[in-house]
Amino acid sequence: MIQINGSYRNIQDIENELTPIINNRIAKNETVAQKELSKSYEEYINLYKNIDESDNAMMVYYSLFIPSPEECKTKPINILSQIFRAIVDLIKKILKYTKDSLYDIWQIISNPDEYYVKLRGNLVNFFRVNPQYAWSRYLLILPDLFRLFIRLMIDDRVSSGAKKNMFWAIVYLIIPLDFIPESVVGIPGYIDDTYMMILAITNMLNTNYINREILYEHWLGTKEELNKIINLSMKIQENIDFFRFIGEWFKKRTKEKAF
Repeated sequence: MIQINGSYRNIQDIENELTPIINNRIAKNETVAQKELSKSYEEYINLYKNIDESDNAMMVYYSLFIPSPEECKTKPINILSQIFRAIVDLIKKILKYTKDSLYDIWQIISNPDEYYVKLRGNLVNFFRVNPQYAWSRYLLILPDLFRLFIRLMIDDRVSSGAKKNMFWAIVYLIIPLDFIPESVVGIPGYIDDTYMMILAITNMLNTNYINREILYEHWLGTKEELNKIINLSMKIQENIDFFRFIGEWFKKRTKEKAF
């Protein structure tokens, strides 16, 4: 099983540290495995150089699965090829799926009830069968956050800046390929989606894009409950590198034109 390595803080470090190692391992480029490693690594570097800045954090995150420089010196060449190929293919799929799905996402935003019921049903059924998960209460608020954003999106008092934050959070929720793809891992894949929704709220509040009272007005729970969720999210981002990565990605993404 491939483990998260975490040796690299940015893609430039990866290129500087790994390129000499990869070049040494494919020096003669005689075998099929060497040629495949050369090709997959080149595609990885080219993707990094051509990817939008707003998606750079996503690439950094998936690059955590690349073995450390010392491991790359001895790990089988075919395994290294598979890792670089998997990263490239997954990121390309995520970017393509996001672009191709924008119409469907708008349809869900326009008619949200079916999606809300399905999402809540999937979560409730999962935790009924798997009550041992301590983070169940955290994920069970996800449908309510989705409903909150839908209500805010149609409120004329809410600024376009706030709606852009909410739009990208909803896009992230709906697409099944993201940092923790629910299409691969199932219900636990909603952990990052829940965090992304809460991050959108903190961004809106920190930038004064939305009045806190309007937020409370559309939240069907208590003010204390929502504040507790927001505070928990901020602590998570401060202490877990993974959430710092997606926080950086989201802040860059919300600078793009959504409407």
